[in-house]
Amino acid sequence: MDNEKQIERIAASKSPEEYIENSLDSGLPPRLKARAARIWMERTGCSSEDIVHARNRHPYWKAQKSKNAAERARRRMDANDFAGGKPSGWDSERLARFLELNGRDPDGRFLRKDRELAEAFRTTIPSIQYLRRKHAAILRSFGRDVPVDLAIDCMALAETVLKRGSRAIEEALSQRQRAQANGAGRREA
Repeated sequence: MDNEKQIERIAASKSPEEYIENSLDSGLPPRLKARAARIWMERTGCSSEDIVHARNRHPYWKAQKSKNAAERARRRMDANDFAGGKPSGWDSERLARFLELNGRDPDGRFLRKDRELAEAFRTTIPSIQYLRRKHAAILRSFGRDVPVDLAIDCMALAETVLKRGSRAIEEALSQRQRAQANGAGRREA
């Protein structure tokens, strides 16, 4: 089949899913596929978002996206590792600064990107994402008006504890305080 017939076959597709199948089967170069896509969108009234949506559900494109995903993720992580491979501790001062910088705009989007915070704190993006999840769990449990000192104390708890809610958090904090009190008493004796 010549190129014009392939373009017409793609442009005659009835649905985004059929468009994806016909496009894959056509063997056309990208520039001709782009022309076929423009014609198809004009005829059907569909948009490029419809194509992207259908493409993301198609098995071929799912496999293409997952190919080398681990390698790409590793490269991205290495490129954004501001800790230099060394673990960084989170004392109460750093956590207070993190809580200060971890704000959201009125639409609920973070004011600073993960990468910006990772660079500012000389840590990794996963470390920032972990702290953000913990902070979100604290806010869900205690509301937006949670005192900073309570939030800092809670940040020392495990994420699994924080996700269980305010009762579990309060119990874990009281156990921690009792353990610290008992430990301090033993050292003095």
